Amino acid sequence: MPHSIRKKNITNDDQVLSRFSFRLIIVTLTVWLIVGSVVIYLRDISIWLGVWDRFSINEINYSKYIDNRESAEIFEGQLIRTRQGYRNGALIVGPTTLYSRELIPVDSSSAYMMNFDVSAVSNGANGKTGSYIFAGIVPFDKNKNQISNPRTHLYGVAWSVPVKMADGIRNFRGIFSPNGDGLTLLPADTAYIKLAIDVNYGDPTAAVIVSNIKFERSIRGPVGEKK
Repeated sequence: MPHSIRKKNITNDDQVLSRFSFRLIIVTLTVWLIVGSVVIYLRDISIWLGVWDRFSINEINYSKYIDNRESAEIFEGQLIRTRQGYRNGALIVGPTTLYSRELIPVDSSSAYMMNFDVSAVSNGANGKTGSYIFAGIVPFDKNKNQISNPRTHLYGVAWSVPVKMADGIRNFRGIFSPNGDGLTLLPADTAYIKLAIDVNYGDPTAAVIVSNIKFERSIRGPVGEKK
């Protein structure tokens, strides 16, 4: 005797559930696409909104060459993104000099402060010396030519200063002005500057996290300072 085939009746509840599931999938995919797009274009959105931090350490803002040649490989091979405080930071391994790509316009009759944080994650090859830090500015004239007098690199924020793991987060700051002394003297013909940060000097095993970079007009006066 042949078996009878029973047809499954699709109830209204089944149809409602099916439509709800389909809509839920569509909404989930839409939200996923929106969130993904925001993440991908976060930098562009930040620039459009005017909240982009031009001093954040990344391949957009910094180069290892003063003439802005592409050097993204140092960010792909040596740097691991991290965060300290509210600005982007980077873990830098081995001797590295970073120059800001952007020529920052300045008034040579004013004082400016450069400020940033460093913390060591390695004490270097012998486990004792830490990372040696140099930091300051590179001045340019109105024709955007590099100024060599008194020096091409005015490392008035830090000059061969060791940072060790035991130091924790170390803050460096320096004021450049027309009344500065030595490496904090802002040359009279300066129209632009670039930031310069040299870390892990002479030691490929040294490593530091650099973050919270700031450069702004100072209201504290012309006296240079370095820690």
